[in-house]
Amino acid sequence: MRGLFTNASFYLAPGEVLAGRTRKPRILHIMRGGAWVTIEGVLDDYWLTTGDALPVATGRLVVVEAQAAGLQMHIGGETLGGGSFPGRAWKGLRALLAWNRARRAAAATAAGCCA
Repeated sequence: MRGLFTNASFYLAPGEVLAGRTRKPRILHIMRGGAWVTIEGVLDDYWLTTGDALPVATGRLVVVEAQAAGLQMHIGGETLGGGSFPGRAWKGLRALLAWNRARRAAAATAAGCCA
């Protein structure tokens, strides 16, 4: 387990796991591939794919597992939609999660799955 996530890029092979704690607010950016992400203190797990981003609060343990295609991700300290992370991130996170759930539900419905 990495002690801290800092501004860095990572490449993970399929099934490889990366875990660490954040010292500052960070945003996980999925550059290529897919990831399963779980965050300490958050009830939901996240399935992210290319182009998705997920804010992570300070001090949280984050576990990321690369899916079948592998994973290229960047962990940075940028903000989403302007403003400071603490001031705007939770609103942005809720909108991002709602969008991600709706996208996954639409894909499952289109595939005839889980109706």
